[in-house]
Amino acid sequence: MDPANAHLHYQVNYGSTILTVGDTVYSTFTLSPTAGDADPGNNYCVIKDTVKAGCDPNAMWVSPDECIYSGVIPLQYTVNFMNVGNDTAFNIYVMDTLPSNVDPSSLRVVMATNVMNTVIFKAGGYNIVKFDFPQINLLDSAACPQCNGGVTYSINTKSSLDSGATIQNHAGVFFDDNPVVMTNVVQNTVGCPYGLVGVASVPAINKIEIYPNPTIRGLTISATNTITEVTITNLVGQTVYTHEYNSEQVQIDAADFPGGVYFVKINGSEVRKFVKE
Repeated sequence: MDPANAHLHYQVNYGSTILTVGDTVYSTFTLSPTAGDADPGNNYCVIKDTVKAGCDPNAMWVSPDECIYSGVIPLQYTVNFMNVGNDTAFNIYVMDTLPSNVDPSSLRVVMATNVMNTVIFKAGGYNIVKFDFPQINLLDSAACPQCNGGVTYSINTKSSLDSGATIQNHAGVFFDDNPVVMTNVVQNTVGCPYGLVGVASVPAINKIEIYPNPTIRGLTISATNTITEVTITNLVGQTVYTHEYNSEQVQIDAADFPGGVYFVKINGSEVRKFVKE
């Protein structure tokens, strides 16, 4: 075998450590035996690798998430998108085929990051909503956070859903003439595992306030129930802050957060939005 054309292919498991994009991994190789080797000094090497992976920054969130109660429940969906290309995205639209267990007539737009048109229509027996951002001119990833956008809307569940019924949703994001990029799937289930639906064991609704919003430096979160955990993510789903608490009001220093839109998850389910200027 010609040593100049020799190749070694290997595969290793990462063990119990969870690796993320950008992490550094070192691999050590030792060749043995060395008997008869004219230059044993080159039988040892260390290779440095960087973890790489494709990343879809377009995502959907729903609040409340997981279980919900029977009756008419307002669900709030947020769809975020990001231009990870190397040129301006001139026109973007989001298409959401609404779940059959929600009421299309109750849809209300809560927030949009840019000028947007909303159209609901029927196709193939399905109710579809189109959130159109014409001439959005979204800058590329070199100009973040100006490369981010999104829409938040609320819609009511139907009142006649049985316990165990599920509501799944995801959306497609279209950048100019590029193929559609699908978000993750979010799901709600009617009925909660910690109590019977409609009885006194149902916990009181938690009223949450976040202020000032927008903020330049400090952020205050107050709630009628005890706040046990706060997690803040940016528009692409990256966690920028997480902390455990045991209080009905907390203060967070957001001075070092880059300007943009952020989402606050409180006690693992309640989601609110704020803007850092």
